[in-house]
Amino acid sequence: MNDYFDFIFPHRCIVCKGLIEGKVEDSLPLCDLCKESIEERGDNFCPSCGVRHAGNTGESKCSECIKNPHPFDRVIYRYVYGGAVTDIITSFKYHHNLWAGRLLVNSSIGFLRDEILKNEVELIVPVPLHFIKYFMRAFSPTAFISTALSDYLGIPVKYDILKKSHFTKAQVGLSRVERLKNLRGSIEIRKSRLEYIIDKKILLVDDVYTTGATASICTELLLKSGAKSVSIFVLARGE
Repeated sequence: MNDYFDFIFPHRCIVCKGLIEGKVEDSLPLCDLCKESIEERGDNFCPSCGVRHAGNTGESKCSECIKNPHPFDRVIYRYVYGGAVTDIITSFKYHHNLWAGRLLVNSSIGFLRDEILKNEVELIVPVPLHFIKYFMRAFSPTAFISTALSDYLGIPVKYDILKKSHFTKAQVGLSRVERLKNLRGSIEIRKSRLEYIIDKKILLVDDVYTTGATASICTELLLKSGAKSVSIFVLARGE
């Protein structure tokens, strides 16, 4: 029966819409060409910022993290930002393609489950979205990802711990220093929600990690407000 169904309704690539030959074995229905454009983190990376190492070195801190340590413990991700992953995230964030977003989220969570649980996370907190962007997009990508994480892992999520109090210009194309300046003072902790984060190991959720500016600012706020530690979860990391 499934063979007949697949013949009548053949699988199509979620990125280019091209036909997929044979059965879809992977959690992401992609054609061979789009699949080839995807890169994963692999086993050779910095356990702090997550940047991939060129050699076969395993987990070891990069020189940048040794010189300028981040306030967060770890960046957890599966995919490198680029190729088909960029197309999926763009479609998810800006074109309300929740189905494609859910596929990428589930693929990431399933692969990273043990790594997340190893950090003994007690609370999931999404990076906040300013209400203007919320109405422009009609949903919050980070809240969507956080809900999926909570459902899959059984870890509670609090959506209103952090607040984006000031509208900021787009971060695309800005350096880390420019991003920090752009974001400084625009994110706040809700004082009425402090009881939920005190002495908690928190998983901060964003869609993409680029320079670490947003993750650093949010982490500093959480730690100063009593959180025990903060790890970062993203769908993809830029290089």
